[in-house]
Amino acid sequence: MFEPLQNFIIPASNRFGISKELKASYMCKIFRDIVPLVFPNIPEIENHISPHSFNETYIVVNVSGPGFAQEIMMKKNEIIRTFNKKAGKNILKNLRTQIKNNIY
Repeated sequence: MFEPLQNFIIPASNRFGISKELKASYMCKIFRDIVPLVFPNIPEIENHISPHSFNETYIVVNVSGPGFAQEIMMKKNEIIRTFNKKAGKNILKNLRTQIKNNIY
């Protein structure tokens, strides 16, 4: 009788030409969700690390300083593994960082 909304979202996004943007938005959400899991000992980590953009196989991450960029690179493999597990497939292959003074 009723069909899940998810069955309509992808076809609708394809029809309106926004499927790429929808996918990027979802990938950035997954990244936001896993950051506290990968960095449990850093309080308010989301104030220092946030996704900027997603492009097919890599994500660009804004960081508040070089120390956080180094933290990202040190845990790069763990981040990619955790991300792909949450996504349910091997989408993310690489990470890139860029330093931004104001993340939000």
